Amino acid sequence: MLWGVWGAFVLRAAFIVAGVTLLRRFEWITWIFGLFLLYAAWRMVRGGSARAAIPEWIVRLQPAKGSLLPVILAVEAADLLFATDSIPAVLSITHNPFVAYTSNVAAILGLRSIYFALADMLERFRYLHFGVGAILAFAALKMLAAPWIAVPVTLSLAVIGAILVVCAVMTGISRQGSRNS
Repeated sequence: MLWGVWGAFVLRAAFIVAGVTLLRRFEWITWIFGLFLLYAAWRMVRGGSARAAIPEWIVRLQPAKGSLLPVILAVEAADLLFATDSIPAVLSITHNPFVAYTSNVAAILGLRSIYFALADMLERFRYLHFGVGAILAFAALKMLAAPWIAVPVTLSLAVIGAILVVCAVMTGISRQGSRNS
């Protein structure tokens, strides 16, 4: 896991530098990032669960004859897949490379520390994929509307928090309904 975390740090730094450079040089890249986020949101909602976002070949991967190299490569490939939507999402909030990178580092370190708890709880949160899809769609719409509408960071955080609360409440209602029947 340590190799995966360090690899994620390096890959995220490269993606953020490339993304910020592209956004500063070519303003129309915002449209591509926004449309890509909308596509990622649609795929997340269509996928049926948060676990469906994990590629099947990663789930089946086993270390070959004691070698961890295939596993490390798979973890880095998966991080590359996830970075393709998380980097444009963070760049929809800020174009400051320091803020974008440190927020990614904090997320990676936080997820690393609670990975096993999250992995165990993933199936319990039945509506998480809808929430993640809604958050990605919100970030995409914010990015696409940026030339005309400036959405304050506090409003963005309130919308994201509200989406997560709705997903948690819906999960609680659904679990309560399944216990009563």
